[in-house]
Amino acid sequence: MLFRSLDVPATRPRYGTIVNLLEAIAAVSRIAPDSPFAAAGQAYLPSWQSQLEDLRWLKFADLVAQLGHRASYELAIQQAQRVAPGHPRRLQGQTLIADWRVRMQRLEDRPTLVLAQQLAQPGTIAALQAATAKASQIELGRPLRIEAQTLMAEWQQEIEDGLRQAQVVVSLLSPHAVRRDRKSTRLNSSHLVISYAVF
Repeated sequence: MLFRSLDVPATRPRYGTIVNLLEAIAAVSRIAPDSPFAAAGQAYLPSWQSQLEDLRWLKFADLVAQLGHRASYELAIQQAQRVAPGHPRRLQGQTLIADWRVRMQRLEDRPTLVLAQQLAQPGTIAALQAATAKASQIELGRPLRIEAQTLMAEWQQEIEDGLRQAQVVVSLLSPHAVRRDRKSTRLNSSHLVISYAVF
């Protein structure tokens, strides 16, 4: 069970795993050739040595990625790609690379989303349309796309509300509505005159 537990990769490389591998390799080297445990230890030795080498690359890559910059993620990905296909830590390396690429995309797209929100602040239809156009630059499949779509939906609703309000105002200011209002005013004035005449 001790031998098998060292073959299970964690998501992020840990110093504890590296230390365990170093201790296991050292322990195997101390096993006498005629020991009943010698064959089992030697069978696991190549895998442990390979994992140790790969974990050194992954741990370095993970430390670099923690800087949180585009350049650091690119370097981390480059280092993690040193883990060759078929190695026990290959899956761990690919998982880390996928996570770092998502983080890179967030860094790349966040300024676009922030700018879109700034464009929308005036609240005018033109401003909302410009904000929607900017947010739509975040492509499908990118981590911030859902956030962008949510904002675009809100802005589209505001645009539609604004257009409806504009149509109401235009209809109230149309020549027909103005003539009708003038006619109502004349009728009201006539009623007032009649009322005064009666009294």
